[in-house]
Amino acid sequence: MATIIRKEERDFQPHPGDMLFFEAGETGAHQLYNHTDEPCTYLDLRSYIGHDVCEYPDSGKLILMPTAETFRKDEQHAYFEGEEGVDTIWNKLNRQ
Repeated sequence: MATIIRKEERDFQPHPGDMLFFEAGETGAHQLYNHTDEPCTYLDLRSYIGHDVCEYPDSGKLILMPTAETFRKDEQHAYFEGEEGVDTIWNKLNRQ
């Protein structure tokens, strides 16, 4: 088995039957990678209730769970961007 876990700046190889825990937040960031053509079977249990935000530092992405919507961190926008002219929209609604 050549499945490797990367956590922070170190790698380690889990063994059959190992149980691994990763805390929430930046210090719990980890990556599992199978370096072989052999299948790797694992059980992933999560403990978040409601919503969670996962950061992928290598690719600069964020994923919102449980919907799995994925965004790029470098595409941040001002809160009111695209909300210009709200008074016009409200005026149209009030005329109907």
